[in-house]
Amino acid sequence: MSDELDHLTSEVRRALPQVTVSREGNFVDVRLGERWLVIEWRRGSGYGLTLNPTMEDAFSGPKEVLDLSEAALRRSVELLTR
Repeated sequence: MSDELDHLTSEVRRALPQVTVSREGNFVDVRLGERWLVIEWRRGSGYGLTLNPTMEDAFSGPKEVLDLSEAALRRSVELLTR
């Protein structure tokens, strides 16, 4: 697991302590109630975010890509709580 993804996961948990998190490789599933956010991290690309992914999303890449962990944290919290 990348240090970058570990850091972002910790920050999401700090901001939203009620989330459940599971990890697999460079992907993290974050759930809050009915909302499901997949966060991925790739060196050179940054953080990918997909809210409530479908089977098609598994083959098309993330819906949003953000360079900075601070931006990815803000957007993750927004997607999970709106």
